[in-house]
Amino acid sequence: MKGDYGGAVTCYEEALAIEGPQAVIFSYIGECFEKMERYEQALIHYDQAIALDPNWVDARWAAW
Repeated sequence: MKGDYGGAVTCYEEALAIEGPQAVIFSYIGECFEKMERYEQALIHYDQAIALDPNWVDARWAAW
């Protein structure tokens, strides 16, 4: 369903549980929280993405 960012976060969290920590997944979760205007949660996830991969450009731009 379009705009179901909460559902997407749940799916991405399941992916993390299966695949382990990955910058791209944390970045996608951050985007979902940003769309839901939960900016503090978004920044936390962008920071986790950057911690895993300091060169992850998507998270770096979003965290600014």
